[in-house]
Amino acid sequence: MVGCNQLTDEVDVALDRSDRIFLLHPHDIVAEALSDRFGAVVRLGSEYEEGRPRAETYDSIVDRVVSAAADADSPVALATYGHPTVGVTPTDDIVRRGEAAGVDVDVRPGISSLDAMYVDLGLNPFETGLQMFEVNDLLLRELPLTPSVPAFLFQVGTVGSRLYTARPNAPERFTRLRRYLERFYPPTHEVSLVRAATLPFESGDVQTFELSAFESMAAEVHPSHTLYVPPVRSEAAPNEEYRDDLYSRAHLDEITADDEFPADSDE
Repeated sequence: MVGCNQLTDEVDVALDRSDRIFLLHPHDIVAEALSDRFGAVVRLGSEYEEGRPRAETYDSIVDRVVSAAADADSPVALATYGHPTVGVTPTDDIVRRGEAAGVDVDVRPGISSLDAMYVDLGLNPFETGLQMFEVNDLLLRELPLTPSVPAFLFQVGTVGSRLYTARPNAPERFTRLRRYLERFYPPTHEVSLVRAATLPFESGDVQTFELSAFESMAAEVHPSHTLYVPPVRSEAAPNEEYRDDLYSRAHLDEITADDEFPADSDE
């Protein structure tokens, strides 16, 4: 969410019904805005400690939220920036452990960073297709990339470690990733660091550079950055027969039934 400006109506209702709101968001202004509108806000940023495994942090967050919900007479909420099931590890555990503890858990969709990046990049995935990976999972499993399809590598600023740190990046942090990407893309291929706005007075940030220069961008990379890798121009010819079929009335008659659609009725 950009501050509180992208709250959907159903999320607004859910937060208004909640006795307490646990918040995963780094900015004071967001906590203050939620507190002004909805009441008690509990910030969870203190769970992140230098050098602590992120998995331990997520376990602590889940424990706090599920315990509070189990003990409360009224609903409690966990508010995250973005979509609660896109890159928010605690959500699945809250659902699983909450249900095991006899707590009803309801997840409401939100606007993810991916939605915002479509706009920032002018990208329509229906026209281009899309690949998307969490960056450490990509490298851990050595998943293949298709250069003719755009790719998003999420949380690129955390590459190389699953421990939390607020320390600045060294250039060497991005060497393994650059080398892996160069298996599929030329060194001169332009890629972009993209960071969706998280506050209402911000705009999306896009920084473009050649893949070979990745290490030189180390100081610019934030944990919330996504790496956008646009497609290499594809020389593959389209299937001419299928393209003709797509616009053929005779082919449409072959793949549809003769029955007419029933007329709309209020009965």
